[in-house]
Amino acid sequence: MTILAIDDEPKALHLLHDAIAAAEPDAEIVDFSDGAAALTAIRTQGLAPDVVFSDIELPEMSGLAFAVELRLMYK
Repeated sequence: MTILAIDDEPKALHLLHDAIAAAEPDAEIVDFSDGAAALTAIRTQGLAPDVVFSDIELPEMSGLAFAVELRLMYK
């Protein structure tokens, strides 16, 4: 299972990553500091997330805008 963790605050991202790892120890967790970077990785590296945890307020692209773009990719 591939899980994306997206947050622009390093401490919050670290806490999110650790919480996901505790809940799903076998998951591949990929961290991003903004939605635009996550979308780029999905498009260019073939990253296929099963689950995404994202902050709403992010630089470059909000978490909501990221969700809309991701949905359009998998429509």
